[in-house]
Amino acid sequence: MVRPRGISLIECIIAIVILAIVITSAIFALSTARFQVTTARHHYQAINIARDRIEDIISGGSAAAGVTPVVIDPSTGLGGNLTVSYPVAGRIDITVDWDETLFSDTNFTETIVMLMP
Repeated sequence: MVRPRGISLIECIIAIVILAIVITSAIFALSTARFQVTTARHHYQAINIARDRIEDIISGGSAAAGVTPVVIDPSTGLGGNLTVSYPVAGRIDITVDWDETLFSDTNFTETIVMLMP
């Protein structure tokens, strides 16, 4: 008996299901990668903000303790807080914290500690 050429309905449905699984996995992987890249960029920018503040303190700028609002990512307007504190004599803690509200409600913190001679 000769089988007609072409594909059956079952073969077509199986192919569509496999394609849907592959596309869903690819979309999930891309969105996760985008979140990781954006979060890494925000961490890098927060560290640079803290380093700029340390350089300002070293060069004789204001070294007052307190909280200052800062912009972490100007392209999205993501903001956070820069905190300067003196937990013990001769030590300055510079902390930048922000909420990643673009992808999730996660709070991130970067802290740089500077020891004064």
